[in-house]
Amino acid sequence: MGNSPVNLEYNPVIMLKNFPPNFPWYKKLGANITYYFSKIVLFPRKNLLSKTDIQTVRKIIVPWDIILCGNYRETSALFIPGFVTHTITYIDKGRCIHSSAHGVQYVSLRKVLRIYDSLLILQPFWQEPSQKFSYLESIIAKLGAPYDFYFGLGEREYFCSGLINSSLLEAWYESGLHTVRPIEDFFDQVTDDILRAHRALKPEDFVHGNFKTVFYSHNISCTDGKFGYIEQ
Repeated sequence: MGNSPVNLEYNPVIMLKNFPPNFPWYKKLGANITYYFSKIVLFPRKNLLSKTDIQTVRKIIVPWDIILCGNYRETSALFIPGFVTHTITYIDKGRCIHSSAHGVQYVSLRKVLRIYDSLLILQPFWQEPSQKFSYLESIIAKLGAPYDFYFGLGEREYFCSGLINSSLLEAWYESGLHTVRPIEDFFDQVTDDILRAHRALKPEDFVHGNFKTVFYSHNISCTDGKFGYIEQ
């Protein structure tokens, strides 16, 4: 696999080092600059999940649940459209797996509940028990893989939503979602070999997939099946 999985506490000063082999130096520099500015805290405060939210999540969450969460304190929220900004999957015993700028790694549920402002939990409609274990094997096999800064251009690199969806598809689960949506127009064709961020699966897109919503925090609204964030 190359790099070993890491488990880092949030620290915007830590430089990104987990890149694919032969990744150009100028792309490494660009990724580090982007990461640094995306982690600037605009609103220095505690996260907005309520005590009831946290207690409920701890009580109902089960292995293989998909967690959509929003962090509205950092500048990164300005560039990620939707009411949630990140996608995580719960594994077991308080452990989750996600893909951050440092790559695919474990993160504790405790940390997730401490950092994020909003949270929504989805469950796949598993048709066979074997799908669950295939999904788990697939996502664990990706631990240590680099983050996909170019959204679908790498073969063994993963952005957060792409990590979850690709692992589901490898487990033969029909999520109903494209990790990277197909080319639709001239602009897509021109940018296809440069950057695919505008075509990449976004965290909020999961609510339109083949999943059951089992929980959403007090600051997320749902009207006629449409979710949104309630300003605090």
